Amino acid sequence: MPFTKIALIGANGTLGPHIVSAIQAAPSLNLTILTRASSKSAYGSTPTLSIPDDLPTSALVEALKGFDSLVITMAGSYVAECLRLADAAFVAGVKRIIPPDFGSCDSADPETLEILPLMAGKAKVRAHLEELCGREREGGKLTWTSLITGHFFDYGLRGGLLCFDVRKKKVQVLDGGDIKFSATNLDTIGTAVVKVLTKEEQAVVENKLLYVHSFHVTQNELLKVLEKATGSEGKWELEQCSSKELLAVSRAKMLKGDAEATEEVVAVHGIVASDWEGKEGFANELLGLEKEDLVECVTKVVESLAKASEAQTAAGHNAFEWRRFLDFTKIEADKLAAEYPSLKDVPANIYAGILVRVNEKLRNQGIREIGDDVFDWRMPQAMRRAYALKTPLQEEASKPADRPHEQQPPAEQPSTSSKAYDPVKESVLHNTDSEKGLALDQ
Repeated sequence: MPFTKIALIGANGTLGPHIVSAIQAAPSLNLTILTRASSKSAYGSTPTLSIPDDLPTSALVEALKGFDSLVITMAGSYVAECLRLADAAFVAGVKRIIPPDFGSCDSADPETLEILPLMAGKAKVRAHLEELCGREREGGKLTWTSLITGHFFDYGLRGGLLCFDVRKKKVQVLDGGDIKFSATNLDTIGTAVVKVLTKEEQAVVENKLLYVHSFHVTQNELLKVLEKATGSEGKWELEQCSSKELLAVSRAKMLKGDAEATEEVVAVHGIVASDWEGKEGFANELLGLEKEDLVECVTKVVESLAKASEAQTAAGHNAFEWRRFLDFTKIEADKLAAEYPSLKDVPANIYAGILVRVNEKLRNQGIREIGDDVFDWRMPQAMRRAYALKTPLQEEASKPADRPHEQQPPAEQPSTSSKAYDPVKESVLHNTDSEKGLALDQ
C-alpha cells in the first residue's frame, strides 16, 4: 500500500526544495519537515518538528513516531547522522526510508567506491538499512528505497558539473565525448520520490536500488544542443581529455583533502560511469517517469544564465560584490516568507522598502547600489525560492505584490567588475551540492 504520512529532513539546499514541492503537490501525501532547533527557516502551512541540533537518537525517535515514511535529503556525507536517523526510524515504527543516495555517482558500484571513498558512507548507510530490515519488530519490518540519479542535470549544466562552461563556451570532452551518461533534473528527482511513496504495489520498489534519469546523452550530443541554444555553432573551445588521466591527477589531490579536486573527480566519474539504461534496477518505466525534452531543458538553462550574467554586468559588480547583493536579497526574501502567508499578501510598500535596505547594506560595504531594474529582475527569484517551501500550489509565486514579475535583464551599464563571474557558482540559489555536504536545513 502507498504511504501517506511523510517526514523529511534536509528541506533546503540544492535538492531538498524540489522534493518538498513534489510531495506538497501530491494530494495523498501529508508532509512534515524536521528542522534543527537553531533553524530560522520558515515553511508556512507545512507542519514542522523541531529537533536538537546534534540529533540525539531519543529525540529523533519521539519526532518520528506516527510517520510511515522518512525521506532524507541531507548530504550523504553526514554518515553518523544518517545512521542515527535509521536507528530512530526503526524504533519509532517508520515503515520506509529513502536515504540520501541521490547524486552524481553510484554508491553500489565497487569501482566507484574505490575511486570515491566519500561514496563509502552512502554504502554504509544502505548496508545498515539492510541489516535493520532483517530484524523483526512489532508492526512489521522496516523497508528502504534508494534513488540513484546521476548528475543533477539542470543544476550541473549551470554550475559546470557536466564539464561544460556555458558562459565561456568551453567543454572538457572526456574520452572522445561519445560515452552515454545518465543525469536527472532536480524536479524529476522530486517526482521520482513521490512515485516511490505512492506506488500501489510497494513490493516492486521496497529494499531496492532504483536508477532513474531525465536524459541519456553523450557530451557530443549535448554540445550540439548547446551550440544551437547559444547560437555558437563551431565556436566552442574543446579540450580533449582522458578521463583516466584526469582522475589520476585529481584523485591524488582529493586524497590529500583538496575539495576542488574532489568535485572534479565526482564530475568526471559521474559522466564516464553513470549509464543507467540496460542496468538492473533502471526504473523510469516502473515509476512512470515521462520522457523529457533535452532541447527545451538546455534552452531554459542557457536563457537563465544569460539573464543572470547580464544583470550582474548592469549592476557593475565584481563577483564578490554580486554575491553580497544576492545574499542580502535572499535574507530579505526569507523574512517575507516567514511573515506573510503568500506573495500576494506582501504589501507594496513593504516590498519597496527592501530595495532601500539592500542598497543601504551595499553602501555600508562600499559596493555600488543597484537600481530598480536589477532589483526587479533578482527579487522575484529570491522570493519564489523562499515561498517554494511554503505552499504546495505555486501559482502565487509568479510575481511579488504590485511589482513586475519577469523583468528582462536591465540594459548594460559600464561595469567595474574586476573578476570573471560565474552566475551560478556565485549565486546563493545554487551554492550547495548534495555531494558537498549540506546538513539538515542549513
